[in-house]
Parts: sequence; structure tokens; C-alpha cells
Amino acid sequence: MYKRFTLSSSKGFTMLELLMVVAIIGILSAIVVPNLGEARKSSRDARRISDIQQLQLTISLYYNDKGRFPIKLEDLTAENYLSTLPKDPTTNALYFYNSYFAGTGPSILNCDPTSRPVVLYHLGAALETGHAELNNDSPIFQVFPESYRVTINSITYQRCANATLVTQFHEGSEACASLVQETERCYDVSSQL
Repeated sequence: MYKRFTLSSSKGFTMLELLMVVAIIGILSAIVVPNLGEARKSSRDARRISDIQQLQLTISLYYNDKGRFPIKLEDLTAENYLSTLPKDPTTNALYFYNSYFAGTGPSILNCDPTSRPVVLYHLGAALETGHAELNNDSPIFQVFPESYRVTINSITYQRCANATLVTQFHEGSEACASLVQETERCYDVSSQL
């Protein structure tokens, strides 16, 4: 009438089968987890490139309205072109930006909208991977040494002293700043000359 339950007649997994499943899961996770780190780096780089392209478009709109480029990125928010400035997803810092006026002076001079308007800019972000967009970035600044002056097509441009101080490029290098890791690559754009 009653069926008797015994331990030997119950169905389940043996200890060996459980160990095999745990080992397989461990092997699969060892393969997948490192690839996730690279995917995250690539995703952050895609965001950086998108941010730079958005800033480049906004700077173009600013130029169309004002006839000059902004002295610093903060001008875009101060004059209501953007509500907030995009920032690097890892460091939460503003992207690299230098502004230049045509001409020279005895030292680094401030730009101003009337006497020394910004006619050239250099904008960039440090990438974590060798992203394909590196082939499409600005070739203009790759030949110049780190300096507050550059000469392009026989015209000398001088960097604005009142631009954002934390955004100094290491011009003439693949790196965005002079104190960076050797593996860093700089995606940069500039105004069209």
C-alpha cells in the first residue's frame, strides 16, 4: 500500500557529475570574462569618439553664429549651445581642447572675440584601444612639436592663454598629453583650414 522510500532508489546527480559541471562553468567564465574587459574598453572608446563628434558639430554651430571658435569648451555651455559638456567616461574630465588665434606675440596671449578671435581649434580624447576611427582623425597637428605656436600653410597660429588649462596636448605625438601611458592613442579633430 505504501511505497517505501530508500536512499539508493532516489534519482539525482553524483558528486562527480556536479564537479564536472562546475569545472565546465569555470572554463567558460575564464574565456568570457577577459573578453568583456576589452568590450568595455571598446565601448568607452566609441562613446569618446561620439562625444568628440558631437562637440565638433556644436563648435561648428557656434562658429556659424559667432564667426569664431570658442576660446574654451565651457563657452559652449555658458552661451547655451550645450546644457552640459560631455566628459571622459573613465576619468570624468573634460576632453582635450586647445584654441588658437592667427598671429604671434611676445609670449602666450589671451584670445578675445574682437582683437584676437579663435580661428583654429584642436579637440581630442585619449582612447584605450586601437580603434578604427584613428585612421579618420585630424592629420594637421601630427607634425608639430609641443609648443604654443604652430605654423600651417605659412600662417602662424598661437595658442590662447585663456583656454582651459587642463587640456594641453602633446602635439606631434599619438598621445594626447605629455604624461600618459605609452599605449594611449589620441583621437583628435581640428577646424578645417
